[in-house]
Amino acid sequence: MRGGISVGAEAITSIRGTGIGGNGAIRNVSGNNAWGGAITQVNTTKLQSDAGSLTLNGAVGGAFALTVDGAATTNITGVIGAGAASLTKLGAGTLTLSGVNTYTGATTISAGTLALDATGTIATSSGVANNATFSIGAAKIVDSLSGGGTTLLGANTLTIGDASNTASTFSGQIQGSGGLTKAGTGTLTLGGGNTYTGATTISAGTLALNATGTIAASSGVANGGTLSIAGAKTIDSMTGAGGTVLAGNILTIGDGSDTSSTYTGIISGTGGLTKAGAGTLTLGGVNTYTGATTIAAGTLALNATGTIAASSGVANSGTLSIAAAKVSDSMTLAGATALGANTLTIGDASNTTSTYTGVISGSGSVTKAGTGTLTLGGANTYGGLTTVRCGNLERNQRHGAGYNAGWHHGGFGRDARYQ
Repeated sequence: MRGGISVGAEAITSIRGTGIGGNGAIRNVSGNNAWGGAITQVNTTKLQSDAGSLTLNGAVGGAFALTVDGAATTNITGVIGAGAASLTKLGAGTLTLSGVNTYTGATTISAGTLALDATGTIATSSGVANNATFSIGAAKIVDSLSGGGTTLLGANTLTIGDASNTASTFSGQIQGSGGLTKAGTGTLTLGGGNTYTGATTISAGTLALNATGTIAASSGVANGGTLSIAGAKTIDSMTGAGGTVLAGNILTIGDGSDTSSTYTGIISGTGGLTKAGAGTLTLGGVNTYTGATTIAAGTLALNATGTIAASSGVANSGTLSIAAAKVSDSMTLAGATALGANTLTIGDASNTTSTYTGVISGSGSVTKAGTGTLTLGGANTYGGLTTVRCGNLERNQRHGAGYNAGWHHGGFGRDARYQ
């Protein structure tokens, strides 16, 4: 086709093959040309747009593979359907889909751009293999996403996963101010340095970040499934009640946005947790991770149900706040500790020795457990009891336990002394 031709509702009832010289069974040579009728494939078919634009306004039927090639623009506004048909994008041009497509085969982007405009959908496709560019013009759903290409969200949300529960790995980059939602019980593994700034939502299944995958630019993770990390990772904030699997890695929550969030799920693994940024991270789950808890900035708050007793200790350079009786293996550095009216027990079966020079405040109490030594160096102001259940609690004369606090030696206390 050439020269600005516009054909009305005339149907093409039988089309197949790649055309003369492999340049397309329908080929756009020049100009902006349109075909308005339905097109029925009777075998695999190739369309090609070399210059100008080719627009197909009718439905494209036939349960066969459709390939769109060429350096120019192709627009398909009708529905690509008929069962197991698949779609492959070749060539440097852009293919824009506007229909509510119903084909169930794979969508493969080998070159150029596949764009879904505001009305275009490919939700029934068995998944997108993106090795070039995939662009969305509104909120969209795909079954799965694989490959190493670029995904352009704009300001929109892309949902990956559905009832098929397909697992996939996408090592490309997701860009834009929009967000990403993981749905379905399968696992989506991200391996790229993603730069999208919208929310990351795990509605179901697992969102896994492999060794190279990052979502640090995202505005935060709403975790209703499972977040799994395979290297040290940073996220802006975390909410929800899903599981977080550290393995042996460190997860940093908080950044320059200083967002506050409450997370009631369970963090597990041998890795550690770091709180960064000036905001407050509130934990409400019975966390089982065994690595260090580091408060680099801001506040780490344990609500009535939140615990970090299994952690190897708290390195506190910000604020630790507790809303009920809590246990910490050890405590170091010079951040603040706010007891409220609660008791903080420092020390456990690991018998770790630590020095804490921050200020402990509130009307609550401090209990020293475990056979290790806890040295307090801050001008503490807490008003409750100081109990030495086991091990040593040392304080200097000016900066030890609060002067109004009573001292109690438990049955296994070995020593409570001034330095």
